Amino acid sequence: MQFNSEKLKEIDFVKLIKESFIFTWQKKYLWWFGFFVALGSLGSLNFSFDPEENEKSKELFEKTISFILNHQNLFIAIAIGLIILLILFFALSVLGRGALIKIIYLELEVGKSNFKTGFNFGKRFFWRLLVLTIIAFLFTSGIILVMAIPIIFFIESEIIFPAIILGVLAILILIPILFLIYFLLRFSQLFLVLGNLSIRQSLENAYALLRKNLASSLVIFFILMIIGIIFFMLTILIFIPFVIIFGLLGILLYYLLKITGIIIIVSIAVPIFLIIFFALRSFYEVFRQVVWIKFFQIIAKPKAKQETTSKILEQKLQPTPNIAE
Repeated sequence: MQFNSEKLKEIDFVKLIKESFIFTWQKKYLWWFGFFVALGSLGSLNFSFDPEENEKSKELFEKTISFILNHQNLFIAIAIGLIILLILFFALSVLGRGALIKIIYLELEVGKSNFKTGFNFGKRFFWRLLVLTIIAFLFTSGIILVMAIPIIFFIESEIIFPAIILGVLAILILIPILFLIYFLLRFSQLFLVLGNLSIRQSLENAYALLRKNLASSLVIFFILMIIGIIFFMLTILIFIPFVIIFGLLGILLYYLLKITGIIIIVSIAVPIFLIIFFALRSFYEVFRQVVWIKFFQIIAKPKAKQETTSKILEQKLQPTPNIAE
């Protein structure tokens, strides 16, 4: 890996972000694919509990387990339904990612595309992107598992100090590895779709590109991280007035109609909240993908009389003559 300071100075990050924002706002039909990508994030929700925290929670845990065991068929059906939904959301997310990459590139280079074209491209690259994503997930999970096993062993054996030392070392080792996996996945997705490459070729080209542009890649990563934090805070600010309004209406309807009033206000509030949330998230997903593609175009396209990072990319990253193929 090397820090290319010259390339870093050449990139106007402010202009890149500004142009990406304007482009995303203008091409609203892309938000549908952003919505598909956003659905995949629903599978990342985390739930945790400690049944032995106190007697009340332990009793609640035991009652919950007892209730589940007494209604096994119902909970099995619910579990199967949730698994099917998560698989569907994940599949739509992968399809949306492939569609977004190709259609954004066509819009930037050719200036013309549509939803149907994007959907077709999403289907074309679906399986390769799916396998690539699974490989990244399994590789990441495997590394975390290997590092966690000795730490868990020491904790179970009540050998705390070595466990702490190993935990700190594991974090220090894991952070650069996770960065590497993140960038390889990002760039290989772009190479795979825009260059129509195999998974192996995409990963090889992604690694070569990252080696030559590590500094600028880290800069764009942290810029997007800051924008993501700002976006999250703005989303909360947008929701606050709705929470206050629906909260007051809920109290009023509860006094007038009791439980019926609560059901009415929830039935109205939940769809509105979901529409606003997914509209904002869809915009952000498209914006983030536009930033990565524009950044990729800058660092991947070679200058005149210079050796390209990827000869295959140079040959294949050309505007598609027939975008309806």
